[in-house]
Amino acid sequence: MLTAVTFSRPSAMLVRLFRPLSRRTLPLCWKPERRRENSRNWRTSTPAGLSASEYTQKQLSLFFFAHAKTWAFALSCKQMPPRKTKKKKERSRANGQGTVYASRDKFRWQFVVPGRDGREGIRLSGTELTREAAELKLTTVRADHARGLLKMTPQGPITFREYAERYMKQPHGWADTSRARYTVLARYAGDCLGDMPLTKIKPPDIRRMIAQLAERKSESSRNPGQTLSLETINTTLWLVRNILQDAVTDELIPANPTLNIRVPRPGRDEHKERQEALKVYDFHEAERFCRLGQGLWEDGALFHWPALYTMLSLGLRRGEVAALRWDDLDFERGFLHVRQSLNYQKKITAPKTKSSLRRLPLPPSVAELLRSLPRDFEAVFAYRGKYPDPNLYTKAMTSLQRWSDPEKLAGNLRGALAQGIEISPHLTELIEQGDPLPRLNPHGLRHTYATLALRKGVPIEVVSKTLGHAQISMTYNRYRHVLESEMQQRSVDLFSFAPH
Repeated sequence: MLTAVTFSRPSAMLVRLFRPLSRRTLPLCWKPERRRENSRNWRTSTPAGLSASEYTQKQLSLFFFAHAKTWAFALSCKQMPPRKTKKKKERSRANGQGTVYASRDKFRWQFVVPGRDGREGIRLSGTELTREAAELKLTTVRADHARGLLKMTPQGPITFREYAERYMKQPHGWADTSRARYTVLARYAGDCLGDMPLTKIKPPDIRRMIAQLAERKSESSRNPGQTLSLETINTTLWLVRNILQDAVTDELIPANPTLNIRVPRPGRDEHKERQEALKVYDFHEAERFCRLGQGLWEDGALFHWPALYTMLSLGLRRGEVAALRWDDLDFERGFLHVRQSLNYQKKITAPKTKSSLRRLPLPPSVAELLRSLPRDFEAVFAYRGKYPDPNLYTKAMTSLQRWSDPEKLAGNLRGALAQGIEISPHLTELIEQGDPLPRLNPHGLRHTYATLALRKGVPIEVVSKTLGHAQISMTYNRYRHVLESEMQQRSVDLFSFAPH
């Protein structure tokens, strides 16, 4: 029971008592009777026969009895439970999947083909008698859109050129040199197929592309003006086949039109002519090349000679030589590790293939030459405090070949004297007594190493491993003419002792 408490103003006490309760929690809030307007003292407003304290106790008892449950709930949780909101209806279809809805006594399907380059999409719709028929029609339209059979823009569906550009931008694990070559071949194919939609490319179009490639002139600086070889055409067909196979995977076309197309491989005679066309030095020219290069380097006229000699002695690529570091050399054990390469953008990358990661024995002459180089930078053949540009080796080869020409000796001496370089009489005599070296690029030193090594009897397995070829067949196909000539020269009559 509540005890009576006497206050001068019981209404103020009740307000302070129920202040923590909100109106929503306690909607029925007790209020004391207002005093009469003409009464100045609140005691005069109490019923007759009751004192002020008795009247206050009675009103409190009635209030707590009527609102006991509400009071207990308010003290326990201090707030009302959250309102029950109506759950929002989830979408049954995602954007771009179309919709089916009832329209009077029929069912309408609707699909929006998104536009390209910010253009407004094209809305396709139709009506069917049943919902199942409308769902089936919508599924067919969505499948046609995925295969590129719908007209997505006024220009038509995606073309081969657009899809080829998208394919070339994807990562394929190609080396930089391979990617540059495949980009040129993709342009060749794009010029032949034009802006044909992927869905309209058929096997006759592929055969017409092959015929056009056979008459096309090469854009390569090595063979300018010559028609494309069968090997280049085969590689282009391989690239087009991969591009269209990706389109099949993306469900843009139902089948690959290049699967049954074949291009004849290069014949034996053509392959032999192409291999014999490789420009290499013979033993006499290689010896003159080394003597001139060593003399010019000692006189200060050929800065990049150590790199050229390393390429010739080990058959390394120019990017592998440019990226060679001192940590890759093990002079104690006599090994050289090929772990990275420098591309034409002057970026350090992985070697051309996985088989290019190799460990090679270091010849004594190369080790002695490399020990004499300064170690002021992490790169072995550093140029001006940084990794050298591989194109500098081409200029160095041109300079050395110009020095080998006796007719240009006078002009070369004047140019060297203007730069403060003095050529020794011994080197001048060596230049005058020899013939000019044939023109050769730095990659020709790699071919020279392989050719001379095979002619000296080095096993083809060792040569293939040194060059970093993935398979021995690659080495054999490239240098087949060398092996055949050696077989003819070294034919042995094993049974010459037998009586005739």
